[in-house]
Amino acid sequence: MGVEALAEWARVSLGGDSRFNEGFVTACVLFCIGPMTLMGCLQDALERKIELLGLKSLLDGVSSIFMAAALGVGVLVSAVFVLVFQGLLTGLAGFLSGFAKDEELVGESVACGGVIMLAIGLNITGIKSFPVFCFCHRFSLRPCLPLGVAKYWLVFQRVVSGSGVWLDS
Repeated sequence: MGVEALAEWARVSLGGDSRFNEGFVTACVLFCIGPMTLMGCLQDALERKIELLGLKSLLDGVSSIFMAAALGVGVLVSAVFVLVFQGLLTGLAGFLSGFAKDEELVGESVACGGVIMLAIGLNITGIKSFPVFCFCHRFSLRPCLPLGVAKYWLVFQRVVSGSGVWLDS
C-alpha cells in the first residue's frame, strides 16, 4: 500500500475534494524528504538535541499553511503520516546512525532530496508536472546500495577464504 493508495483511502473515508490526494501526497513527500528530516530525527534520538527538528517543524508549519490554501485539506491530514514517518526515523536512529557519519551518503541523500523538492515546487506552481512520488524510492534505496554491496562482499570474502577469517579489502 503506497502513499497514493493511503491518500485515496483517506479521501474516501473523510470525504475530501478532488485536490485532496494531490495535497496529501505532495505534503507527505515534501515534509519527509530532505536533510533536516533525517538529521533532525537522528540528532533527537542519539544526542537528545531537538533544535534541528524543532526548526524543521516550524518551517513545515509555515509551509503547510500556504500549501493548504493551494491544495486543500489533504495537507492537514498528511500530518499523521509525517508524524508516523518521523517517529519511525527517530525510533530507528540506532540503526541509521551509520548513515549520518558517512559524508558521501549524506551528500547523495541531500542532493536527491533537493531535486525532489525542486520537482515539487515546479508541480505546485504548475510550470511542469512530475510524478514526484515515483522518485522517492530512489531517495531511500540509493544510500543503502553501498552498504548492501559491502556486506555481501564481506560475506563472499569469508566464504572464499574458508578459514572463517575476514580478508583485508
